[in-house]
Amino acid sequence: MTKELYVRFKLCDGSVQTILGDMLKPYSDTYLTKLVFNHDFKSTKDGQGLFWIDEEPQIFAAILTFYRHGQLLLPDIFVGIRDSIIDKYLLPIEKSSRVLDPPESTITMNIRRVRLRGATRAFSFPPSMETNRYLCTIVDPMWTDLPESDINDFFVVTSSANGIQYVRKSYLTVMNFLIEQGYEIERWDEKKQEVDLKKVYM
Repeated sequence: MTKELYVRFKLCDGSVQTILGDMLKPYSDTYLTKLVFNHDFKSTKDGQGLFWIDEEPQIFAAILTFYRHGQLLLPDIFVGIRDSIIDKYLLPIEKSSRVLDPPESTITMNIRRVRLRGATRAFSFPPSMETNRYLCTIVDPMWTDLPESDINDFFVVTSSANGIQYVRKSYLTVMNFLIEQGYEIERWDEKKQEVDLKKVYM
């Protein structure tokens, strides 16, 4: 598996969630890392290279957030089963020492997190097939997996060599577009050209 290759998971509702494989590797004893990288571990990978997971999308998004940021941020409605989720995915998190009371609030917040990384990539396009270098953005999860990708005309190229999608816009352009769609900046490393954003859904 190449360094920045995405791993894609298909959930019980048919949706697909993605993460860079390198983000799984630090947690070698967890369920998802074993599923993806341990060839002796029973895998449910299909012919398209997607790993099938029987899980609620909101829970699985929180699981991937743990791999990206080291925190398990479950929506309120799933807090009562937090310990069973930790056990199921073999997460290195301390379990509750007491039974949690059901949340008082009936409002559930869902959070989508996106990481942008600036890149420069050489592409050639017909008819001339002349190779030029362009400013691009690598998006985690994949750009085409974000609902916001349906409301813009950004040109996206998927590398056949490593499976990475490149949005042929600078990371600042992509960042500003997502901010217009309701995302907030959590972290911005201008030197590395990396931005972490989040969007909260009620």
